[in-house]
Amino acid sequence: DGVPHASIDKGKDLSLEPASHSVECLRLPGCSASGFVVLEEIPVNGMYQIAYILDDVGNENARNLIMNTNKDIKDGNFLVTIKGEVGSFYAGNETEFQGIPIITGATVEEVEPQIVEHTGYLIDRLCWLNVIDGVPHAS
Repeated sequence: DGVPHASIDKGKDLSLEPASHSVECLRLPGCSASGFVVLEEIPVNGMYQIAYILDDVGNENARNLIMNTNKDIKDGNFLVTIKGEVGSFYAGNETEFQGIPIITGATVEEVEPQIVEHTGYLIDRLCWLNVIDGVPHAS
């Protein structure tokens, strides 16, 4: 089978250990270019799932944060809070992301009923789809 949602740098299952995902991995060109999702814990089993997908603005803000963090690049535990509107739901080719809300303008500061604020681990989409010793596998 292999490890689902495997981080490229450590091979850890990010649905079980999202805190192990390092800043160094988030900075890898393929990982950064893939865009980002924010996870939430599933209370009944302690696993993690995607809560939100960031749009282009949110992805750029995440890249800036990742590049400018003071954390050691080998450190994980990259916990973030996002704030923005639910713009639409993912309908692209990556079936694992189907129906997940896309947060637009992750720096939106107005407070309206549609504003979402969520705290969760930031994971790049490439690592989330990665499987070690199985298919698919990104190298």
